[in-house]
This record gives sequence, structure tokens and C-alpha cells, in this order.
Amino acid sequence: MLTVDKLSLLDFEKIWPNFQKKTVFYPFQSFSYLKLFSDNFITEKNLYLLSITENEKPQSIGNHHLTDFGDIIIADKNKTEEIWQAIIRFFKNEGIKTVQLDYVRQDSPTLELFKSYCHHQSRHSVV
Repeated sequence: MLTVDKLSLLDFEKIWPNFQKKTVFYPFQSFSYLKLFSDNFITEKNLYLLSITENEKPQSIGNHHLTDFGDIIIADKNKTEEIWQAIIRFFKNEGIKTVQLDYVRQDSPTLELFKSYCHHQSRHSVV
């Protein structure tokens, strides 16, 4: 079962190096860049970092701005739907009713997943 947790920047720093090794890495995903961005453009209370784990092993990491990532970061792309279902359940429990996915890459597994939901919305439910 997947577990979704909101992380502080300090918590994020602890898990990021090991997770980074398991996925495609882009320059703006480094912890140093995220810390610099956070320190200069947003406050810690407005920073929304999520860790999705299975058996205490990170499966996905994302934040409220997909701008720099172009997507949530997923260790196993085959788990995209399962991960998003866990995130959506977490958001519902937190009272979050909308998610704005700006700047998602064209090759994003998330984009493909949500396109398929829109295409099959009469037969599928997101959660």
C-alpha cells in the first residue's frame, strides 16, 4: 500500500539523494536548487512537498510547482496511476479540491494518465 506524507524541506533533503539515483534527473531537481528557490521565492509554510512510499521505500516525490520537474518524479513509471490515486486520496483528506498542473511536459506520464481519464471519463473514476 502506498503512503503519502507531506514533508518539510529538511525531511526532503534526507530522502532526496537516494531517490534521485532511481529516476531521470534534471538540473532543477537538485536539492540545492530547491533550497535556493525556497529560500528566495516562497516560505516554508507555502512549500508543499509530498513523498509517496511503499514499504518505506520512496516511489514518488512531487511539489506544488511542477514547473521545474515537468511532472511528479516517479521511480517506476508503471505505478503512475496508483501513485496519483494515492495523491488524490491524500488531497481529499486534506480538503484540497483542485490541483493546477502547470507546465507538465508533453512526454509526462501524468499527462498521459489524465488524458486517458478525460477520454474515458464515463467509464472510469480517478479514485
